[in-house]
Amino acid sequence: MPRKYIKLKEKEKAGRKPKPFNQLCKGAQQTRIRYAKDPEAYEKHLEDQKKRYWKNKPHLQLSKKINSIKQRNNAIEILGGKCSSCYEPLDKSTKRSNLEFHHKYYDDDYKHTGCQSYYDVLRMVNNGKIPNEKYELLCHTCHMIETNIRKNPAKATKEIIRLCENNEIKLPFFYNYQFL
Repeated sequence: MPRKYIKLKEKEKAGRKPKPFNQLCKGAQQTRIRYAKDPEAYEKHLEDQKKRYWKNKPHLQLSKKINSIKQRNNAIEILGGKCSSCYEPLDKSTKRSNLEFHHKYYDDDYKHTGCQSYYDVLRMVNNGKIPNEKYELLCHTCHMIETNIRKNPAKATKEIIRLCENNEIKLPFFYNYQFL
């Protein structure tokens, strides 16, 4: 086995243990041998990687953001494209979506994954499940009310009456609740 070059030991100190030499594929073994013979080539390789990363970083961030927005809008269209209580449609002209994903119930596995709701909706569609059983679309106002009702129904009633008097919410929202 060839001698290890300096960077492998630095990785071990940082807590990242490299794979043993015999577990690497042939290409990786040859690369490790080449860098062991010429540590300056490894340093040059690291510098090139850093330059390439910083050169492409703005483009990668922008493409990631665009793809995320497309996926979110796709998930919103799958769930109907409008608020399920006041029927406010999706406004694509705004920078941030006016519709939010509301959990009808929580799964134990969802809380541990930490994934975004729209990824979960798209994953459910790909697996052949119906996302409307777990999620519904609500505008910000309706989502705030729904969450407050869930947490503290007595306090939420006062807020609902205030919003109704100011004409900020529409009547179909209240057909789900019997305490009003």
